[in-house]
Amino acid sequence: LFTGLLGQDYSAGLRFYNKYDYNENGDFSSLKISTDDPIHVEDEFTLSFDFTIRNPEPFGLFFQLDADSLPQSVLSNVNFKNRDTTYLEFSVDKSDIMMSIPIPKTSLGALNWHNISITYNMLYDEIRMILNNTVVRTIKFPMLNDQDIRLRFGFSEVQSDVPSMTLKNIKIIDKLGPRHHWNLDEYSGDYAYDHIGGRRAEVINTQWEYESHTKWQNADSLIYVGDETIAFHPDNCMIPIITDQLKIYTINTHGFTQDYPYIDIPHREGYNIFINPKQEMLYGFYGDGTKYYSINLKNNQETNYSIVSKPDQYYTAGYYYDVDTHDLFMIGGYGWYRTKNHIQQFDFTQSKWDTLAVWGDQFHPRDQVRVSNGPDPDCIYIFGGQGNESGMQERGWQRFYDLWKFNRQTYELNKVHTFDILKDHKSVSLGYSEKINYFIMSVKMSKDSPIEIFIIDPETFNIDFRSTIANSQLDMPDEILKPHIGEKTGKLTVPVRRGFKGLTTSLSQIYTINYPPMDPPLVSFIDTWGQYGFGIAALFISLGLIWVRWKKNGVHENEYRWVAPVSIPDENLYLTNNIAIQCFGNFKLFKYGKELAPDEWVSKKIRLLFIFITINGEDGISPQRLTSKFWPDSLPKSAANSRYVAFSQIRRMLNPFEGILKSTSRNIHLDYGEDCFSDLNFFMSVVKGNSHSEIAQLEKALQLYGSGHFCHDINESWMDDIRVDIQGKAKEIAERLSQSYQNSGQWHPLGELGKQVLKWDNLDGEGLEWAMRGHFNRNREAKAKAIFENYSTHYNEVLNQPYEMRFSDIIDKYAKKV
Repeated sequence: LFTGLLGQDYSAGLRFYNKYDYNENGDFSSLKISTDDPIHVEDEFTLSFDFTIRNPEPFGLFFQLDADSLPQSVLSNVNFKNRDTTYLEFSVDKSDIMMSIPIPKTSLGALNWHNISITYNMLYDEIRMILNNTVVRTIKFPMLNDQDIRLRFGFSEVQSDVPSMTLKNIKIIDKLGPRHHWNLDEYSGDYAYDHIGGRRAEVINTQWEYESHTKWQNADSLIYVGDETIAFHPDNCMIPIITDQLKIYTINTHGFTQDYPYIDIPHREGYNIFINPKQEMLYGFYGDGTKYYSINLKNNQETNYSIVSKPDQYYTAGYYYDVDTHDLFMIGGYGWYRTKNHIQQFDFTQSKWDTLAVWGDQFHPRDQVRVSNGPDPDCIYIFGGQGNESGMQERGWQRFYDLWKFNRQTYELNKVHTFDILKDHKSVSLGYSEKINYFIMSVKMSKDSPIEIFIIDPETFNIDFRSTIANSQLDMPDEILKPHIGEKTGKLTVPVRRGFKGLTTSLSQIYTINYPPMDPPLVSFIDTWGQYGFGIAALFISLGLIWVRWKKNGVHENEYRWVAPVSIPDENLYLTNNIAIQCFGNFKLFKYGKELAPDEWVSKKIRLLFIFITINGEDGISPQRLTSKFWPDSLPKSAANSRYVAFSQIRRMLNPFEGILKSTSRNIHLDYGEDCFSDLNFFMSVVKGNSHSEIAQLEKALQLYGSGHFCHDINESWMDDIRVDIQGKAKEIAERLSQSYQNSGQWHPLGELGKQVLKWDNLDGEGLEWAMRGHFNRNREAKAKAIFENYSTHYNEVLNQPYEMRFSDIIDKYAKKV
């Protein structure tokens, strides 16, 4: 899955390791920006970057920056001042001056991005730090007006500790605009590339986030010997291991905690064990339903109970334990050659199981069901199991592949979905992540098949992603440990179990991959060609050439799963041609993959003149019109001389590609050859194509147009009409695409197209229609409603009257396929 699926650029980022991380070679991480080749700055510059902190521990340095005439300044993560808060602290060496910004630890996490910018104003001897464009701190510190700065992130010889952080979008901006930009969106390799200034930064013992989203890792292994038993724990990252004592292994830290080192637990076979960390109690229930015991983990006091209910043996039942309410449920089970369809709740005050008066859909007798929480906190979700309509063993067992929803308050039980794709599965483990609001299922389809992971939409029950864990043919889904998203790590974590023939020993393995899983690049240009390979890959991906056909995993086999083109920043598109012109976004001119800095233009007027010629396209512009725009008050001879001088300056700047500027007495235009790429020229070639232009070409054009910004940094009045004209042409392309999408039933790209058009014009009626049709036909009513409410709000604000249709009207009008 590419990044457009979830609306964030998960493929960007560089992960840093420290002493708290599972790190094979043990070295801390660093990123050398300019330690060996200083960056010269004058008057003022800003360093900014995006970051996540997976774990507030340990204390460590984000970066250190120094210059020959500037003492070392550092930004640190300080985690030890308050148990609920970490602090970003900026300090200057050999000075008591410091800036500090608090961040609640609850707002940290692998999926929670923040932005920090630090501006060194050397003219006014001021340093300013801003977090998330809202929190500002300022200090005064004397500085010289020009500096050669050396910058390094992470580990240094002075301070080795590194935060548990991931960084992306490191930028250095001076008074003339962007100077350097390391996106940190590479897939692999030992260098990060600067897409503006051409600098190469060395990365040491780090991991590229993109790569971590494409490869499953065997992050941990645990061997269970003999009578060791796994207990239920409400935190999926905790693995309680019961022998004659209680040991709790923590997946996050890859080690055992020492919470209860002196608990004495007599060995008992055939018990299902549950831990309630809020009560600090352990409960063990025997499989035949006749007895249970409890252990107070605070004082090691054990109590044994007899269950007063009639014995009826419920081996291999499914259990659901709510530690907040201290409610324990048992679903199904096997005993006396029969499976059961009972749902029972344990009465801890009376020491008995109560069989609940369940109503709703018919639930056939079964055991080995998988049980999970889900989006409705009042409900238990039940999957599969084995049994038959009668429950009698002599009639043979069959695998169930249905999903049920049981309301704990009303006792209503309903079948919500049947997964035909799992009809012949062998084993399953079911989990749910509230963080992403998806069910996660690890599946063993057959005896010799590898473990597969399904990510399931809890509203539509579509399998939105399917991934295979390589080399897992010998593993089975764990019956107790559930697949989940790690709260601190942000990783999709899948525990599995492997037995050994003839031995009582078993092995738990923990597979992880960064969420969301994605497909790797089709070709590793980076490894083959270095920076230029990356540029070529970025160009092809950004132009939308990579499309993947996805089957809905047996749900709708004739439907295409549309994957949005990867969102590569504008600077990446133009590294592969000798000369390239960018009009969409801010205007930029590239030679040999490097952007011409603003100070390389002779003057602002010369830059505007070149832009005006560029945006008038291959048809060009007359000298008279050019004169009226740029030398309106000059006499004809003087204007012609000024024009001649200006063209000479432009050609000198374009050298050795000065030949692309063509000037005659009647027309001035740019002549694009094979070595020149222009996004506007490509866009206009698609516009001029007939209505039967290839869909891929139309999609490429709109990918370039993006959110509708055209020469966004130019504020001249003559840009207004041109922007309106370009937007109109983009709408023409969108209309052609919408017809194709609707005719072929490609609802996902239709919905995305509608959302894109609404970014250009938030009152565009056709954009709303396409967004509604696309979402309704994919059963995304909640998303459709959010778009409609946003549209209605803008409508009311702009036109000062409510929109004439209600959402119910929208459903009636667009909910069915055309």
